[in-house]
Amino acid sequence: MKQIFLVIVFIFLNHCVYQNKVCFDSSKLVGKWELDNYQINYPELIFKDDLTAIFRSRGDTVYYYSYLLKTDTLFLIDIDNQVNQCKIKVLNDRELIFDNLLEHNKKQIYKREINSQ
Repeated sequence: MKQIFLVIVFIFLNHCVYQNKVCFDSSKLVGKWELDNYQINYPELIFKDDLTAIFRSRGDTVYYYSYLLKTDTLFLIDIDNQVNQCKIKVLNDRELIFDNLLEHNKKQIYKREINSQ
């Protein structure tokens, strides 16, 4: 069993290197993230283990998505099954940086809320 797991991990990592893409671990996405500057839409993002995401606005609007992380792209699926692709530049334990996030075509920098993992 351990050997099969190691082979799968090796193939996955090899695929990412071969494709010359960064591969992010979706488990690092889980938690609560806060935007580092003032913005009306999406100052807070919550990613859950069950592949659901909650995006809050500074008003009273809350957006719900299903999500999938593939290599360096986050796919967000809304309730109408519309799919949005958001390119991730950085994903680690403290920081999440998007090249674009939904309608925002500029860099979006989020910091993980402490104790949100």
